[in-house]
Amino acid sequence: MRTSHIILVCLLFLWASAQGSTSTSTSVTWDDTTLFINGQRLFIFSGEFHTFRLPVPGLWRDILEKVKAGGLNAVSVYFHWGLISPNDKTLDFDHYRSLESLFQAAREVGVWVIMRPGPYINAETTAGGIPGWVTTIQGDLRTNATSYYDAWRPYIRKLDELTRPHQVDNNGPVILIQSENEFGPGTYTTPYMRQVEEAFREDGLVIPIFVNDVSQGKKWTSGPAKPDIYGWDSYPLGFDCSQPEKWSGVHTDYAAYHESANPTEPCFIPEFQGGSFDPFRGAGYEKCAEFTGVDFCRVFYINNLASNMKMMNLYMFYGGTNWGGLAEPGVYTSYDYGAPINENRLLRDKHEEIKRIALFLRNRDLLHTKIIGSGTNFTTDEKIFTTVLQNVDTRATFYVVRHDDSTSTSTTSFNLKVDLPTGPLSIPSTTKMRLVGRDSRIVSTYLHFGRSILVYCTAAIMIADTIAGDDVIVTYGDIGELYEAVVEGAADAAVKRFQIEGTAVKFSSVKRGGDLLIRFAFTGRGVTLLHLQSNGRDVNVIMSDTTTSGRFFQPTLSNSTDSLSSYYSIGTNDTALLFGPYLVRNSSVIHDVIHIWGDVNVTTTLLVKTKRQMNSVRFNGEDVETNITPFGWLEIVVQGPSTFTPATFRSWKMRDSLPETLSTYDDGGWVAANATSSFSQASNVFGGPWLLFSADYGFISGNILWRGHFTANGRESHVKLALSGGQWSAASVFINGISLGKIFQGDRLDHKNAMFQIPPSSLQVGEDNVITVLQDHMGLYESGQKAGLNDPKYPYGLVGYELQGGNFSYWKVQGNLGGFSDFPDKVRGVLNVGGLYGEREGWHLPDYNDTDWSTGSPFDGVENVTVAFYRSSFSLDIADDHDVPISFQFKQGEGDYRVKLYVNGWQYGRIVNRLGPQFSFPVPKGVVNYGGENTFALALWCLDEGGCRVPALDIRYDATLKGGVGAIELNNPNYDQVYQTGTISP
Repeated sequence: MRTSHIILVCLLFLWASAQGSTSTSTSVTWDDTTLFINGQRLFIFSGEFHTFRLPVPGLWRDILEKVKAGGLNAVSVYFHWGLISPNDKTLDFDHYRSLESLFQAAREVGVWVIMRPGPYINAETTAGGIPGWVTTIQGDLRTNATSYYDAWRPYIRKLDELTRPHQVDNNGPVILIQSENEFGPGTYTTPYMRQVEEAFREDGLVIPIFVNDVSQGKKWTSGPAKPDIYGWDSYPLGFDCSQPEKWSGVHTDYAAYHESANPTEPCFIPEFQGGSFDPFRGAGYEKCAEFTGVDFCRVFYINNLASNMKMMNLYMFYGGTNWGGLAEPGVYTSYDYGAPINENRLLRDKHEEIKRIALFLRNRDLLHTKIIGSGTNFTTDEKIFTTVLQNVDTRATFYVVRHDDSTSTSTTSFNLKVDLPTGPLSIPSTTKMRLVGRDSRIVSTYLHFGRSILVYCTAAIMIADTIAGDDVIVTYGDIGELYEAVVEGAADAAVKRFQIEGTAVKFSSVKRGGDLLIRFAFTGRGVTLLHLQSNGRDVNVIMSDTTTSGRFFQPTLSNSTDSLSSYYSIGTNDTALLFGPYLVRNSSVIHDVIHIWGDVNVTTTLLVKTKRQMNSVRFNGEDVETNITPFGWLEIVVQGPSTFTPATFRSWKMRDSLPETLSTYDDGGWVAANATSSFSQASNVFGGPWLLFSADYGFISGNILWRGHFTANGRESHVKLALSGGQWSAASVFINGISLGKIFQGDRLDHKNAMFQIPPSSLQVGEDNVITVLQDHMGLYESGQKAGLNDPKYPYGLVGYELQGGNFSYWKVQGNLGGFSDFPDKVRGVLNVGGLYGEREGWHLPDYNDTDWSTGSPFDGVENVTVAFYRSSFSLDIADDHDVPISFQFKQGEGDYRVKLYVNGWQYGRIVNRLGPQFSFPVPKGVVNYGGENTFALALWCLDEGGCRVPALDIRYDATLKGGVGAIELNNPNYDQVYQTGTISP
């Protein structure tokens, strides 16, 4: 063997030895800075997306495309054990529970998948994702108890089986998997954590296993259950959106903590704040979006980069909906989270800000960096704090500047002291930089892009790459500030200036030695291109005001059938630069034609910088007249969206949905509530002897009805009840059809006691009498939400009952039809509906025969304490090439009532009128039929003696986009399909 070959082999051996590895994966390794995929360093910038909160698999690609358009390269995904395994006989990975649909879409789009299967996931979902049936087992949850192991092991085994072929080692999209969630070691928890990790390996998963510590607690950084990679979660602003201007400062200890906790692994935050959940009585998600808006992104995400963090996941990037009974008690239907993509799949302005940051992170100079300095001494004003990162290999240097008090709203002007290969320099040279309020900036020096070097640039940089053979820099900044950029070796370049859009930038260029110094300032919104031609290279310096820069996109260009061809840097380095539209979804090259898929919200001029041999464009599959601009870009005009007539409801019908209050109601088919023991974490607080805990009878979601029978002796004076249904639960109480009153649990975590006087006239002495309780089930508590790991086991139902002056003979209970063992609607699943009479009868389903119902409207309402069910319909005729997100807009009314709304059989909203804040309910395409008939149902539960009504309800189009997601498959089984395929009938 020749000496050169020996040296090469040795270097490769040393390189591999220096990296961390699972010892089983050959595709995913790491060192102390970054992850490597197929030997290439990557900054993993990920966004959280829960597929189960968007139960239309055809729309998942839409979210993934918007993730990638925002510059991110991965999604982190929780999987909901409780939906997949509604009982101990079922593992259902079909429809919205599918893994294959996600993996296929991710691979086609070019987005990596980070798996988070739990078994426990938290996620503000009922029981933290643990199935309801598991809350009834004997053993402690989230421990090595045999009964708990036997419960979760089949789920993980099947999930691993479905995931195994899709690991990146098999050219799939899956690169990491998380063990458990925000969890600590202990006598019984450490062995359990080890069991989960060993299960992944036993089942053939080779990708790295990671953990997310709930905070900087150094849990799992050592010991028998240490994962491959350690990470910790961080929500620096907390979760109170009511004062969006009230900030906490940035964390300045991330780098030091990483060095002390896991210095041989990348700095990784598996959950960094991307928004905030909002509770009942909260401020609403638009306030959360403001709370974690553009300025938050600039300050906090760039601070993470200053900490040399190279793996970061934003929780959430798309939040979605807590449809059905998905929510835990603290949150309402919407899980919008104030995320970059809102609940109705529209882009917020912070999506653009994240894109500006994330596309810059593609530059390879930013990958292998170290912190070489920090403090307030790098500028001419001590109010500015600077962190200095330097690339270990190229010496490119990045000065990250922010206010020393990161909550400051002041404007500060300063010069920055930088060290260049030619010596120290104060920049800018003729003026000052400035930070306006809550802002941050990365000032780059000696930055490589293609064959060129940017000596320094005082403006922010969005893109620094080679595009279509040219070296391209896209800079952006504020109107009114003067910026400088120096291009190395371009002093003699031929400079041409072109106006791409809007107001021309004021600029001048001067030689500085062999370099070219460009000074520019924005006098208004616009984009200017400087084309430099020097020494056989073409350099494009693009200058844009900050707002307008958000309309730039840099999609990958795929022209290969390779399974990883859509992944930037791994499958392709070819990209295009596009300017103009609302969204660019993807692009590809076929026979010298560039194919672009995207959305426009108005008639849009779209500009494309791509390979010079390209001279035509197809947009969304259609040929478009293509012009070539004076600066060599392709130009097309895309017509804006059509206008659609707003949909309206047809006539309404109604029917009573609470016959169970009458003593004559036949509950013979109900479940006998006669258990005297339970594995729940509580016992009766008074009364007995039976335990009226709903999960023990198979009911773990939605409304639950209890009927307590007794033979009256005439001396019964009061009934005392203890309601447990989770925070904000409520109940209506009746005797023989007569309302006794209501219970409101409020924000109590345990239960609420109430005493009701029994009117003597209501008793039927010597006969069977019935106390009926209709209660709300607000979702099971998450682990640790109340007291500890077993909190999902806390019993819901009547945890105390007492009939003063008499005795109950027996109790019956009814929840959703069939409970968790035998529910009929296998598509929508166990959490879709509860135990209301109308739900059990299928009144919410399409094609239910309501011809004998009375005419009645929710706007007229009811006059007493009851539940009324309403049905209507509406029709849509929206073209497949349009995306028109739809919401159902209610108006808050008077009094104490609760509403459930159903669209084509899916329960897609719950109103608690006295709490709010949600009265607008987005429902996605696929649940809504955009090309035909839709069934709308509404259950109105009035808790007030004086009656209740819904004051207003409209169908609203939140936006109209041309392009969109195309035709979406419907999977909305109607009445006959549900009850013919189910094992029971209503």
